[in-house]
Amino acid sequence: MKTLFLAVTEQLSSLDIFKYIDMDKGQLDRTGIRPAVAFPCALVRQSFSFEEHSAGVKNRIGQVRIRLAFDQPVDRTSALVPEGAREASLDYINKAEEVFEAFRSFDTDEYTSFEVNEFLQEDRNDGLVVIRMSFRTNRLDVE
Repeated sequence: MKTLFLAVTEQLSSLDIFKYIDMDKGQLDRTGIRPAVAFPCALVRQSFSFEEHSAGVKNRIGQVRIRLAFDQPVDRTSALVPEGAREASLDYINKAEEVFEAFRSFDTDEYTSFEVNEFLQEDRNDGLVVIRMSFRTNRLDVE
């Protein structure tokens, strides 16, 4: 499980987008205080479920959730805003798409290629833009 986390954070580091990459421990979810992260950041959470098969074979199904957080102004996205200002406000989408492309078929020595489950922008009222993407992967463990 640790190897999957390390592979994901290494892949995120290779993109040269983020000032902070860590395990998601709820850093962005505390209300009333500024998150103790540098922006832009990527936070990773993983979970696993298991399927038992015959002859001691287990399928380890991994869910990897990556949250990308940006603190850039995004209030100038209207079609009526000048193009340059609009592009600057939407720059976080380019970065999110770069992450998406890096992971949509990402694999490791132990786990299969990632399959996309989710890509969405979270509803927030604290001025941060948070994009959440989830991927599924698995590996067979033989006893």
